[in-house]
Amino acid sequence: MTKKQQTHSVRRRRTPRVNQRVVKKEETRQRILKAAAAIASREGLHAASIPRVMREAGLTVGGFYGHFLSKSDMDATVIRTVFEPISSGALLRLSEYSGLEWLERAIFNYLSPANRDHPLGCPYPSILSTVAIGPPAVKSALTDALKLRIS
Repeated sequence: MTKKQQTHSVRRRRTPRVNQRVVKKEETRQRILKAAAAIASREGLHAASIPRVMREAGLTVGGFYGHFLSKSDMDATVIRTVFEPISSGALLRLSEYSGLEWLERAIFNYLSPANRDHPLGCPYPSILSTVAIGPPAVKSALTDALKLRIS
């Protein structure tokens, strides 16, 4: 084998190959997360049971474990999914303010009719009560998400 062939061979092995199966699996995982997040935001994590989530995602229950280790694993991922956009969205716009002015604007925005009447609403009320009695992985996910909010 020539040096050029060896270099090409090494380069080929290091390049990750994305195939349709991997793409399809990630799309399916996102469908499951979207369904779980919608249910959890409306009714809490306890309402996002595996059968209900899979039914809302248009999938069979048997396919769940190809994407998550357990319901707790899904719940922790849902918390990260639901709280990430919040961490980078509304409060980010308040970065030019500080102290009481920041707090006043944050409360005003949170309690505004546009925020209150949003179809998904705020996930805090529906999710927090379930997290309090949830497993350590779920509590840890919420802790990480809240750290993003205040940092």
